[in-house]
Amino acid sequence: MDSKLAYDWNNFRLCRAKLNNRKDNFQDVLDPYVISNGWFRINFATFSLEPDSNLKAADANAVVQTINRLGLNSDDQYVNERARAVYAYVENRLSMSELRRFYPFLASEIAAQKFDLNFLGQFRKTLQNPQVRAALQSQGLL
Repeated sequence: MDSKLAYDWNNFRLCRAKLNNRKDNFQDVLDPYVISNGWFRINFATFSLEPDSNLKAADANAVVQTINRLGLNSDDQYVNERARAVYAYVENRLSMSELRRFYPFLASEIAAQKFDLNFLGQFRKTLQNPQVRAALQSQGLL
């Protein structure tokens, strides 16, 4: 690693400090500016990230290593943030344009997986259940 690049604008990345600290100098973390869209997928049942099923084995393994290294599925903060954003979208508290601005990955996954067609109705039906709503509210997800 070239320390001269530390203050080079071409080397600048917007990232949460927690993720940067977890990445450290490990080389098994994928660079989001190098990979193609669609390498990572969200499982809307669990809000966890997964490699796209069409990836080559080596690329899928790299996605899994990145997810594990950064704690993207094991850190409840990240999983819950994804869940809160999706539930806000389901309840029309967050528009697609707001998703694109604040949660571009989620917006792209909602479009790619045709969320409105495949999942939205079931999410809304589930949220009509008072016990489910109460449980999600107690967890800070609504």
